Amino acid sequence: MKNTKDGPMFQKSFIGTILTMTGAIGTFASLMLSIEEFKYLKNPGEALNCDINPLIGCGSILSTWQGHVFLGVPNQFWGLAAFSVLTAFGVLLLSKVQLPRWIWQGLQVGIIGGLLFVLWFMYQSVFVLNHLCPYCMVTWVVMFVAGWYVTIHNLREKNIPIAKTLAPAVRFVTKHHLDILITIFVLIIGGILLRFSDFFFG
Repeated sequence: MKNTKDGPMFQKSFIGTILTMTGAIGTFASLMLSIEEFKYLKNPGEALNCDINPLIGCGSILSTWQGHVFLGVPNQFWGLAAFSVLTAFGVLLLSKVQLPRWIWQGLQVGIIGGLLFVLWFMYQSVFVLNHLCPYCMVTWVVMFVAGWYVTIHNLREKNIPIAKTLAPAVRFVTKHHLDILITIFVLIIGGILLRFSDFFFG
């Protein structure tokens, strides 16, 4: 059922645009990181294009187990597959293909899994590895954006069953979706700046 009371916002075309853009950006970031991985394997001691300074770079991440969590495969290879799927979803929605409810529920499960991995990897990067991979941070951003809007869409379309008492909360989140998302990013950036305050502020 299409909800039009918010104008074009949260209609299928809007979600399709979000998924196409975030999927394409995530695919690009994963591809670039894959290229850097091949360069690293060929010449481990050589500086990579993504190594910007002692804090921000991908060389130090590529050699860790955190960068190869599942079956020893580089995380970015899984990212290529996942973000390609997001892009495909977006293109289907922009083509006005009607996806069944179980597809949306499956996408939600995948989104939750992706967000949990991103949160885990963010913690590892900031508090364990003490290093920030630029391409990884790009994937963090697009994953948050995609996850945020897919979740709101599924709640509004009742693809995710919730108690009626939570309906006001869903309306509030829908109304203030951008404010909340910006607040989340500000808190994350603030936390990173605080964690590495000695580096950024001397």
